[in-house]
Amino acid sequence: ILEAIMPLTQFENKFLNAVPSVEDYLGVELLLTRLHELLQKGKEDVDPHISEHARGVLYAGAESVVKNSELNSQHPLTQLCKMLLLEGAVDPSPKFDPAHASFDMPSWGSPVPRIEAAQGVSHFLWNYGPDDEIASAIATLSQDPVPAVRYQIAVGLPGFYKHHAEQRFWDLATEMIDTETTPGVMLGLVGTLGRVAGPDPEHVVELLVRAVKRGLPATDRTEVTRALVQILTGLYAVRNHLGAGEQLARFEAEPVRY
Repeated sequence: ILEAIMPLTQFENKFLNAVPSVEDYLGVELLLTRLHELLQKGKEDVDPHISEHARGVLYAGAESVVKNSELNSQHPLTQLCKMLLLEGAVDPSPKFDPAHASFDMPSWGSPVPRIEAAQGVSHFLWNYGPDDEIASAIATLSQDPVPAVRYQIAVGLPGFYKHHAEQRFWDLATEMIDTETTPGVMLGLVGTLGRVAGPDPEHVVELLVRAVKRGLPATDRTEVTRALVQILTGLYAVRNHLGAGEQLARFEAEPVRY
């Protein structure tokens, strides 16, 4: 298993912040299949820490592949990666830790199975659209107890909008806004709303005001409020949106509170 991990780790590290080309995929299918088969055969015998790391590497490799939409959604490699990511979406790692309540900025260790899978299904959604299995996994992960997992979904929601599944986008965005307790994930959600503020300012202002009225997650940092104010300012200045202006006036009237 350790030998099977190495080439996939190199592949994932190479494309951590880049999109692989079709040529880069050569041989990856065999690497993914081999590691997956080894993990399945050694379920009872592999050290739990090695198994967890290997699964993280496996799903990170699949996540890297689906960053590129040049492969058809029905290509065997794409389908293999989809299967792995759906498997990773229900992986038991990471476990919830009460310390996660202080998740105020997007950061996490890597590779962690369910975090990598959440990133991967978000890439799959963006490139190939919301088929039923991917949409169901995203809905489940959006309520994951671990905030770093929820963050991947929060920033990946625009994939629904891109593929004209606007109602799914708004349903999930509203549910997450209404229940989110950490500033880090809320920052991701506010950023996502900023991406669709141009075509749908009414919905965006409604949700931002709703979040403020419910109470933004407590933090000493200012990133969430700053991002929120930037969106509202843009909509008020460019679109003359009255609701945005009213919320800005409330911020101005009570700066200490916000």
